[in-house]
Amino acid sequence: DRPRMVVSRSDRSEIYLKNYGQREQIHIRDFLYPGTQEVHIEVANDGVKSIQCQVKMNECPWISLNWIIKEIESQEILKISCIADKLPIKEEKCTILLSDGDTEIEVLVHGKQPTFFNLPEKTFYEKDGVIAIKANNYVRLVSGETGELKVIKDYGKTGFGLKAFPVTQDYTLGSGPAAVYKVVVEKAGDYNLEVWSAPSNPLKPKGRLYFGTSINDGKVEKIPSVSSNFQGGDPESNEWSNGVLNQIHIKTIEIQLERGINEIAIYAVDAGFVLEGLLIYKKEIPPLSSYLGPNESWHS
Repeated sequence: DRPRMVVSRSDRSEIYLKNYGQREQIHIRDFLYPGTQEVHIEVANDGVKSIQCQVKMNECPWISLNWIIKEIESQEILKISCIADKLPIKEEKCTILLSDGDTEIEVLVHGKQPTFFNLPEKTFYEKDGVIAIKANNYVRLVSGETGELKVIKDYGKTGFGLKAFPVTQDYTLGSGPAAVYKVVVEKAGDYNLEVWSAPSNPLKPKGRLYFGTSINDGKVEKIPSVSSNFQGGDPESNEWSNGVLNQIHIKTIEIQLERGINEIAIYAVDAGFVLEGLLIYKKEIPPLSSYLGPNESWHS
């Protein structure tokens, strides 16, 4: 056997090997958005003895590396750091070539200054068309006619829940307390909004655990957390079983967002509904699937 270089991102499952045709390429787009200072590339020896990895990069003042040559017996981390104040106004691409003399892998790093600056506090910025928000990171709470929303700590999959009190109170649509979230997107268009809520059972027979949504102060829409076929406690009910196994109810809604800052309001309607988080993404680019969902997005 002999030494073999294998390359991957530390936060991805894909691996990159020697290609006898065109070099394999890793695209890094993290520096097109605010909030990421560093990306880690794993450079490993998948064979015997050791490899000597040499790194070459074209002139790129907004990128720094923690090493350019390394003897590797098992694995080393190449840290690609972004120098934010040197980012270009328009998108540029830096090419980093990793070579052990046999295998060559190209890392293409994309970067530019953020499109939007001086955002209001707690405005969440998209990354690759995805925005993830925990329930407690609202920009403001709106009290209802008779109730209010309170944060529950150490709760559920996201670590926070947002629940209406009194806990047995139902509300007519739009009259209950609400939480308002701010997001900024670079392109107007159709998005999916996933509302993540606790896997509760409706408190009334044939209940649907309704909540309300409003985009940019528009009409409040009444949305069910569960379908009309939901049967709490019935092992034959796939919807109930999946809620228990995954510890979450997820309701997907189609919404339209404007370029720039948008507000999303979630209203309490039925007692028993506990909001855990929001996930917004472009309809044509769903986020990578995972049990816990994406990490929370960067916010101002």
